[in-house]
Amino acid sequence: STLFFNPASYRTKTKVNEWQAAVTASKQMGRFNPYAGLILSKVSADHNTVANIPIGEGFAYSVAVNAEARQENLYTGVIGANVSIVENLDLNAEFRSGNQDAFTAALNYRF
Repeated sequence: STLFFNPASYRTKTKVNEWQAAVTASKQMGRFNPYAGLILSKVSADHNTVANIPIGEGFAYSVAVNAEARQENLYTGVIGANVSIVENLDLNAEFRSGNQDAFTAALNYRF
């Protein structure tokens, strides 16, 4: 590969750690099952890249980049619902807001 129009070599390593736990409450109402709750999650990431750029015969310039990321807000609210379409087939929609803003839709087949 090249870096700044010079041949270069590099090695990179990224490590991501994540865990989640959730508590939800739901109420079955016929084929409709709404739920709400709280998700506790923690994410951290560490990254390291070292690039070696030859600048002459027997000489090389090395550049190292190290970065860390830590999550500060651990809590996310969640609301969602499952709807039974037909026997063994459910449609799910879920919204999360807090340390993550996300929407998920799923079609689930139970066997």
